[in-house]
Amino acid sequence: MRVCLDVDGAITLTEDVLSVRGRRRLTFQPLLVHRLTHEVYARTCVKCKVFLTMATSAHLKKKGENLAIHEDIDKLVTQVSAVKQTTEEIKAEISNDVWRRQKHWELKKEVLFEATRKLRALEEVLVSLQTLYQVKEKYDSEKFIERTKEEFVHWRKASEEFKEAALLVGIVCGKELSSGRHVHCDRPRRRI
Repeated sequence: MRVCLDVDGAITLTEDVLSVRGRRRLTFQPLLVHRLTHEVYARTCVKCKVFLTMATSAHLKKKGENLAIHEDIDKLVTQVSAVKQTTEEIKAEISNDVWRRQKHWELKKEVLFEATRKLRALEEVLVSLQTLYQVKEKYDSEKFIERTKEEFVHWRKASEEFKEAALLVGIVCGKELSSGRHVHCDRPRRRI
């Protein structure tokens, strides 16, 4: 087997063949071939090293840029998801707060309307008692006493119902109507 150097600089191993495909080949002595092979190998290694360094540096640079972009995108996705979750929590909190205020308003309205109805019933009993005392001369004393007892029973019932309504107003409305909830609905001051 012989080592051959082509005219264009390529080294090939041949088996006693002096030409391949019409190219002229030179044959060398073993020492010269060894030295020449070593130099070509060294040059080829340097060229490969330079090529690989350039190729890998460009590749690594591009890969580094892609990795940095990917990390930035991951950070942005994390931040966007955190903002979205916070937004949803705020929406839910606002929605719950609005719902709570609406329900509280409806409860206040209902309690105040009920207190107004109880106050109206109490006023009707008072008017009835006042009328009874204004026309007491028309009744005989037994009928008057009986009628008065009936009106006092109505008064007591209306008074208790209004106290309950006033207590509910105090609970539901709190400080807003604190001065109006201390209504005394005791028996009328005038006694028979």
